Amino acid sequence: MYKVKYLPSAEQDLLGIVTYIAVDLANPQAAEDLYSCSIGNSDRNLRSDRGNEYY
Repeated sequence: MYKVKYLPSAEQDLLGIVTYIAVDLANPQAAEDLYSCSIGNSDRNLRSDRGNEYY
C-alpha cells in the first residue's frame, strides 16, 4: 500500500489556509472540514479502486 507524505511547504500552506478560514473568516467548522477532507481524501483515494485512475 502507498503512503502519502506531504512536503513541509504543503503542510505550511494548508495550515495557513485553515488558520485564515478559522480566524480571519471566523469559521472554524469550515476550516476543520477542509483540513479533514484534504487529509482524508488523499489517503482514501490511494485505497480506492478508482483512486488515481488517470495514472
